Parts: sequence; structure tokens; C-alpha cells
Amino acid sequence: MNITMQNHLQGVPDELSDIVNNHPFHSFILLADFIEVLGKCLSSEDWQKSNRSRKDFDNAITTFPSLQKYKNIVDLYGVLRCGLTHAMLPKDGVLLSPDNNDLSSTIGCKELYHDICCAWKDLLSGEVKPAKNLNEEIMFINDDVSGTTQTIIYKNK
Repeated sequence: MNITMQNHLQGVPDELSDIVNNHPFHSFILLADFIEVLGKCLSSEDWQKSNRSRKDFDNAITTFPSLQKYKNIVDLYGVLRCGLTHAMLPKDGVLLSPDNNDLSSTIGCKELYHDICCAWKDLLSGEVKPAKNLNEEIMFINDDVSGTTQTIIYKNK
């Protein structure tokens, strides 16, 4: 079965809801990574191109209206995305809350999740224009499922 990036990402915001509500600290890892993916949608570079993480993350923060309020938080990419993705610990400079932001030093999980969902809707509606064709086939998933694994082949450009 051929999958487009839009199909691949379509259910992610809904699936994250359970994690946000029941495991807020761990959900920050996925939320920070999803911000980077939103930024990748704004770049014409290949999805898997190396050395683009900061550019893509920062581009999402500065481009999507719902995420722009985070651009003045101390190096959000380094503190949130890198700290959590690489060590499952935020770096100094930000406090994490299960609920809402105060944006001076606290990022709230539920509010960040809501803002990411708004960014995703802006992308799908065309309010924010992607640089990539999100309906281009991006990978193949083998329909023969064995246990809990599937064969997934990413299609490079």
C-alpha cells in the first residue's frame, strides 16, 4: 500500500491526545518532534535530509501563527527538542507543565498540543502553504503484517 505524507501524519494529532492527557511529560518529546515535521513540510528539501533539524523546527515556530508565541522562549529547539529527543530531559531554561503556558519560563503540554493541532489544520487548509506536495507517495507499507511489524520502505526523491 502506498502512503502519502498527509495520510501518514493525518491521525497523529488525534493519537497524541491520549498521550498528552495521560503522559504529559513524555508527550513533550513527540510534540517537539512534530514541530520539526511541520517545519519539514515548509521546506522543499527531502524529508530525510540531514542537518536540517534546527532550520525546520525554527521555521515552524516562526511561520505557523499558533506557534509564533513560542519564538521568544530561550532557544526552544535546544532546550525542548534536543534535550528531550536525545536525553528525555529538558535542558535548563524552561519548565514543563501538564496544562497551560505562562511563556516566561513555562510551557504547558495541553496548550502546546492545541497550538500544534492548529498549525496542522493551517497546513491542511492551505492557510500556511507547504513547500512539498503532501499528497505525493512517500512510502510503501507491506500489507502482510507479521506480529507487530510491517515492512515500510521510504521513497527517496
